[in-house]
Amino acid sequence: MSKIISSQTAWTPRYQQQCFRRILDAVGYPGCIEHLGHSAPPLLAVLACLADRMSTIHDRDDLVSESDRRLLGAQFTDLDQAQFVVADGIYSPSSGWTPPQGTLSSPEFGATLLLQCEDLEEGELSVEIEGPGVPKTIFHRLTGLHPGWIRQREAWVADFPKGVDFILLGKREILAWPRTTKIRIR
Repeated sequence: MSKIISSQTAWTPRYQQQCFRRILDAVGYPGCIEHLGHSAPPLLAVLACLADRMSTIHDRDDLVSESDRRLLGAQFTDLDQAQFVVADGIYSPSSGWTPPQGTLSSPEFGATLLLQCEDLEEGELSVEIEGPGVPKTIFHRLTGLHPGWIRQREAWVADFPKGVDFILLGKREILAWPRTTKIRIR
């Protein structure tokens, strides 16, 4: 996947407020797809809303351009220190590759994984989700998400409240799977 191109809109306060509201809705209602509009690529839009100069980011697949890295001002670091992990969802997580999961006394130190996918509304990978915030079982058909992410996620969230949260990024939309969400491949 090619690098994400910077969009000036991602840096405007009005767009960031709108985007932040949609991120909150996605996390509060897991499985509900939130459309971000056509102003900025979802990866850049989410990072511009959530990351700041104190944030740490691990960009596994070099999806964030050098100019966007400068604008974000965040610290790009090794995986074991990252609050946010950016990866191309089409590639499986490597064996033994484990993002920060927090501790029992500080679960907030678990990473948020931002996985770039091709499509969140149609695709060959069929999953069902349920759990807190999900009014009933929801089904998704995804393109560009390797099933290995879902299998690994199961191990990463097994010791709740420790764990990781997922935000899947589509063409112009996002989908959140907090660590409390149960996901099954169908």
